[in-house]
Amino acid sequence: MFDKKFKNIYRIRSARLFGWDYSASAYYFITICTKDKEHYFGKIKHGMMCLYKTGSIAWQYWQEIPQHFHHVYIDAFVVMPNHIHGIIRIDHGGALRFGTCLECQEWYRERRKKRITVADWNIDLHTQDETGHCPVSTVSVTVGDVVGSYKSIVTKSINKMFVEHNISQKFVWQERFYDSIARNEFGLDRIREYIWNNPIKWSQDRNNIF
Repeated sequence: MFDKKFKNIYRIRSARLFGWDYSASAYYFITICTKDKEHYFGKIKHGMMCLYKTGSIAWQYWQEIPQHFHHVYIDAFVVMPNHIHGIIRIDHGGALRFGTCLECQEWYRERRKKRITVADWNIDLHTQDETGHCPVSTVSVTVGDVVGSYKSIVTKSINKMFVEHNISQKFVWQERFYDSIARNEFGLDRIREYIWNNPIKWSQDRNNIF
């Protein structure tokens, strides 16, 4: 099932696994697209991605994810003209999921006590963020929480930059995101290769984003 989704990644409507706990330890392949496939982030030149300032913002905040989510790490990722592919790894060590990871629960509990916003990304921990995803809580920290917070800060930062430079354009993400779970090392290596080769294959894929 995973191979079928991976090979046909641009045509699936949803790769979410029914019944899966998305706070569980695993490797997650994430794709986030801009609304209407707008090329906000840069352009491909000679098989390489050339980032605009907006793309640099998206790149930087993806790099910062592990600093702000306990037991969440990044693997291969790429910022493309109108989407982002990335692997995030949730690893609770001896615990299988957030609900059984006492380290995570204590870490987020302390952040709430200090009223530090997620990732210092100006996201209120007690309200819904602008992307429609649930905010991080002490009940669960899921893939959706990470992606929702990331989308929110990128949106705010880019639109703030637009205002500062008197640019009338508004940055908007596609409402949802796409994910699949790497079940084994072979599948994980294939996803990494796919991500790394994405700029080279842009001419083939540019019109096939979901």
